[in-house]
Amino acid sequence: MKRIDLSGLRTLVMLLVLAACSTEHEEERIYFEISQSISNGFQSTDGKPQDSSISFNTGDIIGVFLTEQGSQLSTDSYLYNQACIFDGNQWSLGKRFSFPAENKGQKMRMVAYYPFMQPLVNAVLPFEVATLQNNANKQKESDLLFAEQEYIISEAAVDIHFSHLMSQVTFQVDYANGISDVCSNIYLKACNQCSLNLENGAVSTHGTVTSIEAMKLKEETSDNSSRRFSLLIPPQHLSDEQAIELKINESPFFIKLDQTFDSGVHYIMHLTVLGDRQVTLNGVSVASWESVNVTQGSLYSPETYSTGDVIVYQKMREKHPVTLVVTGDGFTTNELAPNGLFESSAREALNCLFSVEPYKSYREYFNVYILPTVSEETGAGNTDTGKMRNTYFKTSWGNNYSDMQVKDYNEIFDFVSSTCPDIIENKTSIDKVPVFLLVNDSRYGGICWIWNNGLSYAIIPLTEGNLQWSGNSSIGISTGDWKNVFVHEGGGHGFGKLLDEYHYNDSPNYTAESIESQAWEVPLGLNLTTDFNNTKGSVYWKHLLNDSRYPRTGFFEGGMGYKSGIWHSEITSCMDDNRLYFNTISRQLIVERIKTIAGEPFVLEEFFAKDINYDPLRDFNSFKTSDQYGIREKARQVPRTPHPHLMK
Repeated sequence: MKRIDLSGLRTLVMLLVLAACSTEHEEERIYFEISQSISNGFQSTDGKPQDSSISFNTGDIIGVFLTEQGSQLSTDSYLYNQACIFDGNQWSLGKRFSFPAENKGQKMRMVAYYPFMQPLVNAVLPFEVATLQNNANKQKESDLLFAEQEYIISEAAVDIHFSHLMSQVTFQVDYANGISDVCSNIYLKACNQCSLNLENGAVSTHGTVTSIEAMKLKEETSDNSSRRFSLLIPPQHLSDEQAIELKINESPFFIKLDQTFDSGVHYIMHLTVLGDRQVTLNGVSVASWESVNVTQGSLYSPETYSTGDVIVYQKMREKHPVTLVVTGDGFTTNELAPNGLFESSAREALNCLFSVEPYKSYREYFNVYILPTVSEETGAGNTDTGKMRNTYFKTSWGNNYSDMQVKDYNEIFDFVSSTCPDIIENKTSIDKVPVFLLVNDSRYGGICWIWNNGLSYAIIPLTEGNLQWSGNSSIGISTGDWKNVFVHEGGGHGFGKLLDEYHYNDSPNYTAESIESQAWEVPLGLNLTTDFNNTKGSVYWKHLLNDSRYPRTGFFEGGMGYKSGIWHSEITSCMDDNRLYFNTISRQLIVERIKTIAGEPFVLEEFFAKDINYDPLRDFNSFKTSDQYGIREKARQVPRTPHPHLMK
């Protein structure tokens, strides 16, 4: 079978009324035949029609069942596993079958499948995908198709809509920092055997795990900076420390995977090769079946994203997920193409967040979704000049970036609640899901709005160029870009419920005896204290003070913009100068929140065993971060972003 567009397969079944000829003894019949024509109508996994087609090769065979509506498939059916063969011009049932003309309008049940097999026992089809799928023919043989629908006897043409029953897996391999094309093969360890119950279309996967080799598609880019590999597997859940095997310079490299693969869904594994022996899995997304045309070995360009679409960055948990959402404002249709400005920016920011501890080590707890919105205009409004923009959420701020906000924050939460899959499926609630709002505006800024019940949304504009936050040589001068703001505002404030640890020389003194937000329903700001002498027992990092593993922990005055009367635990961290490092108590607080949402107990010794106390700015090659983060030497010096808006 030769695929032209792979998003769906169908045959067109036609009923031809063949009148009896000449004698009064011949009864008028409606003959059942299959047309050579192929038409559209396959429904993708998101329920949207796909304009696609296929053509069959000579010798291709489908199996057809036809029985009364509501009846099970049996040898007493009108047609039972009837082979329909394509000879290159037309289909043949092998024997002619017809209904009396008086049966016109009767409702029937039709089932079809490909590829054909006989004999069948109890209408169960055994099937297995090839373990060697390194060419298009082998992958074609691994594609199992199924159709079931109501069929009404009439002269009208009736479509049969085939669905893919296997899972398609595409590995997107990107090479960083000019690394050459060193990945020659990819294998996935999975069960390759299954059974199809033709009564209900259910697939049962069984057998032992085996290594399945993917097909390498043609070159993606002229400089070989990107490659794709593709294979098909039966639907199943894979959880293995060595589930993915890459051949890097002909040596094996293994990657852990914990992922459910559903029937008829196309999963894209985003892999990045950082070095000869460094490969990371940056997330798993879901795409239309046709996103990669495996027969032609080329890319397919779907339509631009629309408001309400869901891009799965990664989906790691079915129960009690820790869910993050990235959405956008000020992105027009031109910027919402797959891998366009919005999606690529969201992925870059999330890749950065999950490179930072403790998000890196606890990544398997998270489901992360990217939710596009379509704006009529690019950018955001300027409240100082009065020039507003027609954007989806009406984001705006003035030259003083402390007033960053959307027109109505309820619209943010309503949109996410009605679009985020985990909320829709009642796996979590909006008060547990921090919203990261990327704004397509080049101005500097960033702010988080936080409520006492846990609600939050962080605004992060795509500020142009490289940025520098003030510092000194003893702690390293923090440089980066808007993604550092993403980590600070969303990862620190929005999810971590941390407060700012910075102040300026002309800052006022803090005179209150406590931090009000620490008593909130969802406590905010436990990374700060007003209790220097611990007389009230509210120094949340007291257990770290004499721990030799954390020599940087102590008391450092200043925080929340106040110069004195309030203290933080380390001289600097992400909540100070936006560096990609959270101090120890901040890492602990983030992990406590992860565990709470996941419904698991927090155990301090488990945290210590897993914790990585590493500041790349101070601990990596004497503050040289350019190699690791791609930061150029010249950076525009900017102030810290403003403190979060605290709401009740």
